[in-house]
Amino acid sequence: MSAPVIVIGGGISGLATAWHLRQRRAEAEVIVLEADSAPGGTARSRQVSGFTVDLGPNGFLTNVTSTLELARALGLGEALLPADPSASRRLLARDGELVPLPLSPPSFLKSPLLSPAAKARVLLEPLMPSWGQEEEETVLEFAARRLGREFADAFVRPMVIGITAGDAAATSLDALFPRMRQMEAEYGGLFAAMVLKQLRGSGGGDPSGGRLTSFAGGVGVLTAKLAESLGGSLRLETPAASLERVGAGWRVTTTRGETLEAAQVVLALPSARAAALLRRVAPEIAGELDGIQSADVRVLALGFEAGAFRERPDGFGFLVPRGQGVRMLGCLWTSSIFPPQAPQGKVLMRTMWGGVHDPAIMGLSLEALLEVAQAELGLLMGLREAPVMTQDIAWRQGIPQYTRGHRARVRRIERALERVPGLHLTGNGLRGVGLNDCTRDAGIVAAAVG
Repeated sequence: MSAPVIVIGGGISGLATAWHLRQRRAEAEVIVLEADSAPGGTARSRQVSGFTVDLGPNGFLTNVTSTLELARALGLGEALLPADPSASRRLLARDGELVPLPLSPPSFLKSPLLSPAAKARVLLEPLMPSWGQEEEETVLEFAARRLGREFADAFVRPMVIGITAGDAAATSLDALFPRMRQMEAEYGGLFAAMVLKQLRGSGGGDPSGGRLTSFAGGVGVLTAKLAESLGGSLRLETPAASLERVGAGWRVTTTRGETLEAAQVVLALPSARAAALLRRVAPEIAGELDGIQSADVRVLALGFEAGAFRERPDGFGFLVPRGQGVRMLGCLWTSSIFPPQAPQGKVLMRTMWGGVHDPAIMGLSLEALLEVAQAELGLLMGLREAPVMTQDIAWRQGIPQYTRGHRARVRRIERALERVPGLHLTGNGLRGVGLNDCTRDAGIVAAAVG
Protein backbone atom coordinates (compact mmCIF):
# COMPACT_ATOMS: atom_id res chain seq x y z
CA MET A 1 0.00 0.00 0.00
CA SER A 2 1.28 3.47 -0.84
CA ALA A 3 1.97 5.96 1.96
CA PRO A 4 -1.07 8.00 2.99
CA VAL A 5 -1.73 11.69 2.76
CA ILE A 6 -1.64 13.20 6.23
CA VAL A 7 -3.69 16.28 6.98
CA ILE A 8 -2.56 18.05 10.15
CA GLY A 9 -5.44 20.02 11.62
CA GLY A 10 -9.08 18.99 11.97
CA GLY A 11 -10.79 22.34 11.67
CA ILE A 12 -13.08 23.16 8.75
CA SER A 13 -10.11 23.53 6.38
CA GLY A 14 -8.50 20.21 7.27
CA LEU A 15 -11.77 18.27 7.35
CA ALA A 16 -12.92 19.67 4.02
CA THR A 17 -9.53 19.01 2.41
CA ALA A 18 -9.62 15.39 3.56
CA TRP A 19 -13.19 14.99 2.31
CA HIS A 20 -12.25 16.40 -1.11
CA LEU A 21 -9.25 14.06 -1.27
CA ARG A 22 -11.55 11.10 -0.60
CA GLN A 23 -13.94 12.27 -3.32
CA ARG A 24 -11.14 12.55 -5.84
CA ARG A 25 -9.67 9.12 -5.07
CA ALA A 26 -11.89 6.77 -3.13
CA GLU A 27 -9.00 4.35 -2.62
CA ALA A 28 -6.66 6.99 -1.19
CA GLU A 29 -5.65 6.62 2.44
CA VAL A 30 -6.08 9.92 4.24
CA ILE A 31 -5.26 10.49 7.91
CA VAL A 32 -6.34 13.64 9.76
CA LEU A 33 -4.55 14.54 13.00
CA GLU A 34 -6.39 16.91 15.34
CA ALA A 35 -4.99 18.14 18.65
CA ASP A 36 -8.34 18.86 20.27
CA SER A 37 -10.81 16.35 21.69
CA ALA A 38 -13.47 17.49 19.19
CA PRO A 39 -13.24 18.25 15.46
CA GLY A 40 -14.15 21.53 13.78
CA GLY A 41 -11.76 24.11 15.23
CA THR A 42 -13.64 27.38 15.62
CA ALA A 43 -16.49 26.06 13.44
CA ARG A 44 -18.23 24.22 16.25
CA SER A 45 -21.53 24.56 18.08
CA ARG A 46 -22.84 23.73 21.53
CA GLN A 47 -26.36 22.85 22.66
CA VAL A 48 -26.95 24.55 26.01
CA SER A 49 -30.37 24.55 27.73
CA GLY A 50 -32.14 24.50 24.38
CA PHE A 51 -29.93 27.22 22.85
CA THR A 52 -27.62 26.58 19.90
CA VAL A 53 -24.36 28.43 20.50
CA ASP A 54 -21.84 28.78 17.68
CA LEU A 55 -18.32 29.03 19.08
CA GLY A 56 -17.00 30.89 16.05
CA PRO A 57 -18.57 31.68 12.67
CA ASN A 58 -22.36 31.68 12.60
CA GLY A 59 -22.87 30.76 8.94
CA PHE A 60 -21.82 31.28 5.36
CA LEU A 61 -23.00 33.44 2.49
CA THR A 62 -24.54 31.87 -0.58
CA ASN A 63 -22.92 34.31 -3.03
CA VAL A 64 -19.99 31.85 -3.07
CA THR A 65 -21.06 28.26 -3.61
CA SER A 66 -18.21 26.24 -2.08
CA THR A 67 -19.77 25.66 1.36
CA LEU A 68 -23.30 25.33 0.00
CA GLU A 69 -22.22 22.64 -2.47
CA LEU A 70 -20.22 20.86 0.22
CA ALA A 71 -23.24 20.77 2.55
CA ARG A 72 -25.45 19.37 -0.20
CA ALA A 73 -22.87 16.76 -1.17
CA LEU A 74 -22.79 15.64 2.47
CA GLY A 75 -26.56 15.15 2.41
CA LEU A 76 -27.29 18.27 4.45
CA GLY A 77 -29.34 20.05 1.80
CA GLU A 78 -32.61 19.60 3.72
CA ALA A 79 -30.97 20.82 6.93
CA LEU A 80 -29.88 24.18 5.52
CA LEU A 81 -31.30 27.14 7.42
CA PRO A 82 -31.40 30.50 5.57
CA ALA A 83 -31.33 33.62 7.73
CA ASP A 84 -34.66 35.22 8.52
CA PRO A 85 -35.45 38.13 6.16
CA SER A 86 -35.29 40.54 9.13
CA ALA A 87 -31.55 39.82 9.35
CA SER A 88 -30.98 42.34 6.58
CA ARG A 89 -31.56 45.03 9.22
CA ARG A 90 -28.21 45.99 10.74
CA LEU A 91 -27.40 48.71 13.21
CA LEU A 92 -24.54 50.84 14.45
CA ALA A 93 -24.03 52.14 17.99
CA ARG A 94 -23.86 55.92 18.01
CA ASP A 95 -24.03 58.15 21.12
CA GLY A 96 -25.69 55.48 23.24
CA GLU A 97 -28.30 54.55 20.64
CA LEU A 98 -28.64 51.97 17.87
CA VAL A 99 -29.02 53.54 14.44
CA PRO A 100 -29.99 51.46 11.35
CA LEU A 101 -27.30 51.10 8.73
CA PRO A 102 -28.53 52.32 5.32
CA LEU A 103 -28.95 49.49 2.82
CA SER A 104 -30.16 51.52 -0.17
CA PRO A 105 -29.32 54.89 -1.74
CA PRO A 106 -32.54 56.56 -0.44
CA SER A 107 -31.99 55.31 3.11
CA PHE A 108 -28.36 56.38 2.90
CA LEU A 109 -29.34 59.94 2.00
CA LYS A 110 -31.67 60.06 5.01
CA SER A 111 -29.27 58.44 7.47
CA PRO A 112 -28.19 60.49 10.52
CA LEU A 113 -24.86 58.66 10.57
CA LEU A 114 -23.26 61.16 8.13
CA SER A 115 -23.24 64.93 7.93
CA PRO A 116 -24.72 66.68 4.85
CA ALA A 117 -21.18 67.47 3.69
CA ALA A 118 -20.16 63.81 3.95
CA LYS A 119 -23.24 62.72 1.98
CA ALA A 120 -22.38 65.25 -0.73
CA ARG A 121 -18.85 63.84 -0.83
CA VAL A 122 -20.24 60.33 -1.35
CA LEU A 123 -22.39 61.53 -4.26
CA LEU A 124 -19.21 62.87 -5.88
CA GLU A 125 -17.67 59.39 -5.97
CA PRO A 126 -18.28 58.89 -9.73
CA LEU A 127 -15.95 61.83 -10.33
CA MET A 128 -13.12 60.25 -8.34
CA PRO A 129 -10.39 58.65 -10.51
CA SER A 130 -9.79 54.92 -10.28
CA TRP A 131 -6.68 53.64 -8.57
CA GLY A 132 -3.89 53.54 -11.13
CA GLN A 133 -0.93 52.97 -8.85
CA GLU A 134 0.95 49.86 -7.90
CA GLU A 135 1.14 50.66 -4.19
CA GLU A 136 -1.12 48.61 -1.97
CA GLU A 137 -4.03 50.36 -0.26
CA THR A 138 -5.51 49.62 3.12
CA VAL A 139 -9.27 49.26 3.41
CA LEU A 140 -9.47 52.66 5.14
CA GLU A 141 -7.35 54.38 2.48
CA PHE A 142 -9.52 52.95 -0.29
CA ALA A 143 -12.81 53.96 1.35
CA ALA A 144 -11.54 57.45 2.18
CA ARG A 145 -10.30 57.97 -1.38
CA ARG A 146 -13.53 56.80 -2.95
CA LEU A 147 -16.15 58.05 -0.49
CA GLY A 148 -14.50 60.47 1.92
CA ARG A 149 -12.92 60.14 5.35
CA GLU A 150 -16.13 60.62 7.33
CA PHE A 151 -17.80 57.74 5.47
CA ALA A 152 -14.72 55.56 5.95
CA ASP A 153 -14.63 56.23 9.69
CA ALA A 154 -18.38 55.84 10.18
CA PHE A 155 -18.97 52.66 8.18
CA VAL A 156 -15.78 50.96 7.06
CA ARG A 157 -13.87 50.94 10.34
CA PRO A 158 -16.69 49.09 12.18
CA MET A 159 -17.22 46.77 9.19
CA VAL A 160 -13.62 45.54 9.43
CA ILE A 161 -13.99 45.16 13.19
CA GLY A 162 -17.09 43.04 12.61
CA ILE A 163 -15.33 40.73 10.13
CA THR A 164 -11.81 40.39 11.52
CA ALA A 165 -11.79 42.29 14.85
CA GLY A 166 -9.03 44.26 13.14
CA ASP A 167 -8.02 47.75 12.14
CA ALA A 168 -9.18 49.08 8.76
CA ALA A 169 -6.15 51.40 8.71
CA ALA A 170 -3.83 48.36 8.70
CA THR A 171 -5.91 45.84 6.71
CA SER A 172 -5.06 45.22 3.07
CA LEU A 173 -7.97 45.90 0.72
CA ASP A 174 -6.83 43.47 -1.97
CA ALA A 175 -6.18 40.67 0.51
CA LEU A 176 -9.44 40.90 2.46
CA PHE A 177 -11.90 42.60 0.07
CA PRO A 178 -10.73 42.02 -3.53
CA ARG A 179 -14.34 42.42 -4.67
CA MET A 180 -14.23 46.11 -3.73
CA ARG A 181 -11.40 46.68 -6.18
CA GLN A 182 -13.42 44.87 -8.84
CA MET A 183 -16.44 47.05 -8.12
CA GLU A 184 -14.30 50.13 -8.63
CA ALA A 185 -13.25 48.81 -12.03
CA GLU A 186 -16.66 47.47 -13.09
CA TYR A 187 -19.04 50.13 -11.77
CA GLY A 188 -16.86 53.16 -11.31
CA GLY A 189 -17.24 53.05 -7.54
CA LEU A 190 -19.01 51.57 -4.54
CA PHE A 191 -21.99 53.93 -4.42
CA ALA A 192 -22.61 53.43 -8.13
CA ALA A 193 -22.55 49.66 -7.59
CA MET A 194 -25.07 50.07 -4.76
CA VAL A 195 -27.41 52.06 -7.01
CA LEU A 196 -27.16 49.57 -9.88
CA LYS A 197 -27.82 46.63 -7.58
CA GLN A 198 -30.91 48.39 -6.25
CA LEU A 199 -32.17 48.98 -9.78
CA ARG A 200 -31.63 45.29 -10.54
CA GLY A 201 -33.45 44.28 -7.37
CA SER A 202 -30.50 42.69 -5.60
CA GLY A 203 -29.72 45.22 -2.93
CA GLY A 204 -32.16 44.31 -0.17
CA GLY A 205 -30.30 41.46 1.48
CA ASP A 206 -26.79 41.09 2.74
CA PRO A 207 -24.48 43.82 1.41
CA SER A 208 -22.42 41.13 -0.32
CA GLY A 209 -25.39 40.00 -2.39
CA GLY A 210 -25.49 36.59 -0.70
CA ARG A 211 -27.81 35.21 1.98
CA LEU A 212 -26.43 34.10 5.31
CA THR A 213 -27.14 30.39 5.81
CA SER A 214 -26.51 27.88 8.58
CA PHE A 215 -28.26 24.90 10.19
CA ALA A 216 -30.74 24.66 13.06
CA GLY A 217 -27.99 22.95 15.04
CA GLY A 218 -25.43 25.61 14.14
CA VAL A 219 -22.34 25.62 11.95
CA GLY A 220 -21.04 22.63 13.88
CA VAL A 221 -23.51 20.44 11.98
CA LEU A 222 -21.29 20.80 8.92
CA THR A 223 -17.99 19.97 10.62
CA ALA A 224 -19.58 17.10 12.55
CA LYS A 225 -20.84 15.59 9.29
CA LEU A 226 -17.41 15.97 7.70
CA ALA A 227 -15.84 14.26 10.70
CA GLU A 228 -18.40 11.45 10.53
CA SER A 229 -17.64 10.91 6.85
CA LEU A 230 -13.95 10.39 7.66
CA GLY A 231 -14.62 7.71 10.26
CA GLY A 232 -11.45 6.25 11.77
CA SER A 233 -9.25 8.35 9.51
CA LEU A 234 -9.78 11.24 11.92
CA ARG A 235 -7.60 10.94 15.01
CA LEU A 236 -8.56 13.30 17.81
CA GLU A 237 -6.28 14.35 20.68
CA THR A 238 -3.33 13.56 18.44
CA PRO A 239 -1.19 16.66 17.90
CA ALA A 240 1.70 16.52 15.46
CA ALA A 241 4.94 17.09 17.38
CA SER A 242 7.37 17.17 14.46
CA LEU A 243 7.61 16.97 10.70
CA GLU A 244 10.63 15.81 8.74
CA ARG A 245 11.57 14.98 5.17
CA VAL A 246 12.30 11.29 4.49
CA GLY A 247 13.41 10.54 0.95
CA ALA A 248 10.60 11.58 -1.39
CA GLY A 249 8.05 11.57 1.43
CA TRP A 250 7.45 12.78 4.95
CA ARG A 251 7.52 11.53 8.52
CA VAL A 252 5.10 12.90 11.11
CA THR A 253 5.69 12.19 14.77
CA THR A 254 2.79 12.75 17.16
CA THR A 255 2.98 13.80 20.80
CA ARG A 256 2.05 10.22 21.66
CA GLY A 257 5.34 9.08 20.15
CA GLU A 258 3.66 7.51 17.12
CA THR A 259 5.55 7.81 13.82
CA LEU A 260 3.60 8.03 10.57
CA GLU A 261 4.97 7.96 7.04
CA ALA A 262 3.26 10.10 4.41
CA ALA A 263 3.57 10.62 0.68
CA GLN A 264 2.22 14.16 1.05
CA VAL A 265 1.34 16.41 3.98
CA VAL A 266 -1.27 19.15 4.23
CA LEU A 267 -0.92 21.65 7.07
CA ALA A 268 -4.38 23.01 7.89
CA LEU A 269 -3.31 24.91 10.99
CA PRO A 270 -3.19 28.47 12.31
CA SER A 271 -0.14 30.20 10.87
CA ALA A 272 1.87 30.18 14.10
CA ARG A 273 1.37 26.45 14.63
CA ALA A 274 2.22 25.66 11.01
CA ALA A 275 5.38 27.78 11.33
CA ALA A 276 6.47 25.84 14.41
CA LEU A 277 6.24 22.53 12.52
CA LEU A 278 8.11 23.90 9.51
CA ARG A 279 10.94 25.63 11.39
CA ARG A 280 13.53 22.97 10.52
CA VAL A 281 12.24 21.50 7.25
CA ALA A 282 11.12 24.70 5.50
CA PRO A 283 12.55 27.72 7.38
CA GLU A 284 11.75 30.16 4.58
CA ILE A 285 8.06 29.28 4.71
CA ALA A 286 8.09 29.28 8.51
CA GLY A 287 9.51 32.79 8.53
CA GLU A 288 6.78 34.05 6.24
CA LEU A 289 4.08 32.39 8.34
CA ASP A 290 5.53 34.05 11.43
CA GLY A 291 4.72 37.38 9.82
CA ILE A 292 0.96 36.66 9.76
CA GLN A 293 -0.43 38.09 12.97
CA SER A 294 -3.73 37.08 14.56
CA ALA A 295 -6.13 38.80 16.94
CA ASP A 296 -7.46 37.35 20.18
CA VAL A 297 -11.25 37.28 20.22
CA ARG A 298 -13.72 36.51 22.98
CA VAL A 299 -17.33 35.49 22.40
CA LEU A 300 -19.86 35.85 25.21
CA ALA A 301 -23.11 34.12 24.26
CA LEU A 302 -26.12 35.13 26.33
CA GLY A 303 -29.65 33.74 26.55
CA PHE A 304 -32.51 35.83 27.94
CA GLU A 305 -36.23 35.71 28.51
CA ALA A 306 -38.07 37.47 25.67
CA GLY A 307 -39.14 40.31 27.93
CA ALA A 308 -35.64 41.13 29.17
CA PHE A 309 -35.24 44.06 26.75
CA ARG A 310 -37.00 47.34 26.11
CA GLU A 311 -37.77 45.95 22.65
CA ARG A 312 -37.21 42.41 21.48
CA PRO A 313 -34.17 42.33 19.11
CA ASP A 314 -35.24 42.32 15.47
CA GLY A 315 -32.47 42.21 12.89
CA PHE A 316 -28.91 41.01 12.46
CA GLY A 317 -27.39 42.92 15.35
CA PHE A 318 -25.08 45.89 15.76
CA LEU A 319 -21.46 46.98 15.51
CA VAL A 320 -19.74 49.45 17.81
CA PRO A 321 -17.23 51.92 16.33
CA ARG A 322 -14.30 52.67 18.61
CA GLY A 323 -14.58 55.90 20.54
CA GLN A 324 -18.19 55.34 21.64
CA GLY A 325 -17.34 54.55 25.26
CA VAL A 326 -18.51 50.96 24.72
CA ARG A 327 -16.03 48.10 25.05
CA MET A 328 -18.07 45.54 23.10
CA LEU A 329 -17.09 45.16 19.42
CA GLY A 330 -20.56 44.13 18.37
CA CYS A 331 -23.51 41.88 19.02
CA LEU A 332 -25.25 39.29 16.85
CA TRP A 333 -28.96 38.76 17.53
CA THR A 334 -28.85 35.03 16.85
CA SER A 335 -32.48 34.27 17.72
CA SER A 336 -33.57 36.91 15.21
CA ILE A 337 -31.20 35.68 12.49
CA PHE A 338 -31.91 31.97 13.02
CA PRO A 339 -35.07 31.61 15.18
CA PRO A 340 -34.78 27.79 15.57
CA GLN A 341 -31.50 28.26 17.46
CA ALA A 342 -33.30 29.54 20.59
CA PRO A 343 -36.18 28.05 22.59
CA GLN A 344 -39.63 29.54 22.18
CA GLY A 345 -39.95 32.72 24.24
CA LYS A 346 -36.20 33.18 24.61
CA VAL A 347 -33.63 35.54 23.07
CA LEU A 348 -30.12 34.43 22.10
CA MET A 349 -27.30 36.80 21.25
CA ARG A 350 -23.53 36.64 20.91
CA THR A 351 -21.42 39.59 22.01
CA MET A 352 -17.90 40.01 20.58
CA TRP A 353 -14.91 41.38 22.47
CA GLY A 354 -11.16 41.94 22.14
CA GLY A 355 -9.49 42.06 18.74
CA VAL A 356 -6.55 44.28 17.93
CA HIS A 357 -8.14 47.24 19.71
CA ASP A 358 -8.67 45.58 23.11
CA PRO A 359 -6.42 42.55 23.74
CA ALA A 360 -6.65 43.09 27.52
CA ILE A 361 -10.24 41.80 27.51
CA MET A 362 -8.87 38.25 27.39
CA GLY A 363 -7.62 38.61 30.96
CA LEU A 364 -10.98 39.73 32.38
CA SER A 365 -12.83 37.26 34.57
CA LEU A 366 -16.19 35.98 33.38
CA GLU A 367 -17.91 37.80 36.24
CA ALA A 368 -16.28 41.11 35.28
CA LEU A 369 -17.01 40.63 31.58
CA LEU A 370 -20.63 39.75 32.29
CA GLU A 371 -20.99 42.91 34.35
CA VAL A 372 -19.65 45.03 31.47
CA ALA A 373 -21.86 43.21 28.96
CA GLN A 374 -25.02 43.75 30.99
CA ALA A 375 -24.23 47.43 31.50
CA GLU A 376 -23.58 48.01 27.80
CA LEU A 377 -26.63 46.06 26.69
CA GLY A 378 -28.61 48.08 29.21
CA LEU A 379 -27.35 51.30 27.65
CA LEU A 380 -27.90 50.28 24.03
CA MET A 381 -30.88 47.91 24.24
CA GLY A 382 -32.62 48.61 27.53
CA LEU A 383 -31.65 45.27 29.10
CA ARG A 384 -33.36 44.90 32.49
CA GLU A 385 -32.88 41.23 33.45
CA ALA A 386 -29.93 38.92 33.99
CA PRO A 387 -29.24 36.19 31.41
CA VAL A 388 -30.61 32.70 31.88
CA MET A 389 -27.75 31.16 29.87
CA THR A 390 -24.10 32.18 29.57
CA GLN A 391 -21.32 30.73 27.47
CA ASP A 392 -17.83 32.28 27.45
CA ILE A 393 -15.57 31.30 24.53
CA ALA A 394 -12.02 32.63 24.20
CA TRP A 395 -10.05 32.23 20.98
CA ARG A 396 -6.38 33.05 21.36
CA GLN A 397 -5.00 34.13 17.97
CA GLY A 398 -8.51 33.53 16.72
CA ILE A 399 -8.69 35.66 13.56
CA PRO A 400 -5.76 36.26 11.18
CA GLN A 401 -5.03 39.87 10.28
CA TYR A 402 -4.46 40.51 6.58
CA THR A 403 -2.26 43.55 6.97
CA ARG A 404 -0.57 45.49 4.20
CA GLY A 405 1.67 43.16 2.21
CA HIS A 406 -0.36 40.02 2.94
CA ARG A 407 -0.97 39.02 -0.68
CA ALA A 408 2.72 39.43 -1.52
CA ARG A 409 3.56 37.28 1.50
CA VAL A 410 1.18 34.55 0.35
CA ARG A 411 2.71 34.63 -3.14
CA ARG A 412 6.18 34.15 -1.61
CA ILE A 413 4.86 31.21 0.43
CA GLU A 414 3.34 29.65 -2.70
CA ARG A 415 6.60 30.02 -4.63
CA ALA A 416 8.54 28.48 -1.75
CA LEU A 417 6.11 25.56 -1.61
CA GLU A 418 6.94 24.75 -5.23
CA ARG A 419 10.46 23.93 -4.01
CA VAL A 420 9.19 21.55 -1.31
CA PRO A 421 7.41 18.67 -3.09
CA GLY A 422 4.54 17.04 -1.24
CA LEU A 423 3.94 19.91 1.19
CA HIS A 424 0.70 21.92 1.08
CA LEU A 425 -0.83 24.67 3.21
CA THR A 426 -4.42 25.71 3.72
CA GLY A 427 -6.46 27.48 6.40
CA ASN A 428 -7.85 30.93 7.08
CA GLY A 429 -4.44 32.53 7.52
CA LEU A 430 -3.71 32.61 3.79
CA ARG A 431 -6.45 33.19 1.21
CA GLY A 432 -9.55 34.25 3.13
CA VAL A 433 -10.87 34.24 6.70
CA GLY A 434 -14.48 33.08 6.17
CA LEU A 435 -16.07 29.65 5.93
CA ASN A 436 -16.50 29.99 2.18
CA ASP A 437 -12.83 30.90 1.82
CA CYS A 438 -11.78 27.84 3.80
CA THR A 439 -13.99 25.35 1.94
CA ARG A 440 -13.04 26.80 -1.44
CA ASP A 441 -9.34 26.64 -0.64
CA ALA A 442 -9.71 23.09 0.66
CA GLY A 443 -10.94 21.99 -2.77
CA ILE A 444 -8.06 23.74 -4.52
CA VAL A 445 -5.46 22.23 -2.22
CA ALA A 446 -6.98 18.74 -2.54
CA ALA A 447 -6.71 19.07 -6.33
CA ALA A 448 -3.04 20.04 -5.96
CA VAL A 449 -2.41 16.95 -3.86
CA GLY A 450 -3.93 14.90 -6.68
